Amino acid sequence: MRKNLFICLLICLGISGWFYFVEVPANKTNAISIINVKTVPVQSINSDDSAMSDISGFQIDLGIKKKRIYSGVNSATDRELERTEEKIVPNQKKSISDDSTAERGQESKWCSGKKWVPRAKKIKACTKIIKSSSPNSTSVAVAHCNRGTAYLSKSKPTKMDIGHAIADFNQAVRLDTRRDRSLVCRGHGYLSLGKYDRAITEYGKAISSNPKSKEAFTARGITYRLKGDAQRAISDFYSAIRIDSNYALAYQHRGQIFASQKYYDRAIKDFKRVLDIDPRNSPVFHSRCKAYIYIKNYARAITDCSKAIELNPDNTHAKVDRGTAYGLNNQFELSIADFTQAIKVDPKLRIAYLKRAYIFKLKGNVALAIKDLDMARELSRN
Repeated sequence: MRKNLFICLLICLGISGWFYFVEVPANKTNAISIINVKTVPVQSINSDDSAMSDISGFQIDLGIKKKRIYSGVNSATDRELERTEEKIVPNQKKSISDDSTAERGQESKWCSGKKWVPRAKKIKACTKIIKSSSPNSTSVAVAHCNRGTAYLSKSKPTKMDIGHAIADFNQAVRLDTRRDRSLVCRGHGYLSLGKYDRAITEYGKAISSNPKSKEAFTARGITYRLKGDAQRAISDFYSAIRIDSNYALAYQHRGQIFASQKYYDRAIKDFKRVLDIDPRNSPVFHSRCKAYIYIKNYARAITDCSKAIELNPDNTHAKVDRGTAYGLNNQFELSIADFTQAIKVDPKLRIAYLKRAYIFKLKGNVALAIKDLDMARELSRN
C-alpha cells in the first residue's frame, strides 16, 4: 500500500506539483498589507510581497503579507521634529523642551509604525498626538488614520474596534487638506476588513480628487487583483507607472499578475525593473526565482533565491524554492540540505517533506522517502 501511495504521490507531484506559485486564493476574506509596521500578520496574494509608497507625508506600505492586512500612515510630525532638531545648537544643555521634543518624536514613531510597539501603545501614542496638536493640523489627520489602522490590527477586530477605526478614517478625511491621501487611508481600512467594493470606491474617490495619485491607482489595482479581476488590476498598475515610471510597487504587483497568468518573461522583466530601483528587495528576488524555475532557468533561479535568503534568512519558502531549483538541476545533496533547513525552521512545512521525499526517491533511498511521505500525510490530517 505504501508503494502505491508513493507512486500516486509522484504522479500528483509530477512537474506541475514540483513547481508552485503562491497565487491569489479563490476564497479570499482578508487582503493586503499597508504599513511599515511589524504587527501580527492579515491575507495575501503572495507571501513575500512588500513595498512602501509615500503620499506627501502619508507614507503607506502597500506590500502584501500572508493571511492578514495592515494599513497605516507615517506622521508628518517626524519631518517637523527633524526641522526642530536642526535648530538646536550643538552642545547645548538639555532642557525640558528638549525632553518634550524627544518624547513627541518617539510618540510619532510609535503612531506611524516606524518603530514597532504593541497595538495598545500605538493607539495611546496616536491619541496623545491628536489631543496635543492643533485640531486642524496635518499631523492630526495622519494620527487619526494610523490609530484607525491600529484598531484593525487584531486578527479578529471586534465591532467596537471597527467602529472606532471607521470613525478615525472619516475624521482623517474631514481634516486632510489633500483628500486623496486620507481617502486612500480609508480605502485601506475597508480593504483590511475584506470589503473590497467599498475599498475600490474609496480609491476611486482618491483618484477623482487627484488623478496623479499613483498610490490610489496601485491600491485599487491590488484590490482588483484580490477580487480576481486581473485585467482591471493590470490597467491600474499601468496607470500608476505612467504617472511615475520608477514606481517599483506597481511593477512588482504587475509582475505577480503576469507570473500567475504564466507570462513569465513579462514577469521577469517587471521584477528586474523593481530590482533596478530597489536592489535589496528580498520578496522580488524570491518571486523572480520562482519565475525562472518555470522557464527552466535553474541556475538563475538558484542565484535569485540565494539573494532572497541572504536578505531575509527567515524566508523558509525561498529555501524550499531554491531546493526545488537544485533538485531540477540534479544537485540533489544541496536540494536535500535546503529542504532540511526549511523543515528545521518550520517542522510543519508539509511541502518541504513532499519535495524531499521526491529527491530521496530519485537517489534510491526509498525508506527515507516513505518516512517523509508519512510525515506529510500526518500533517495533512492536522
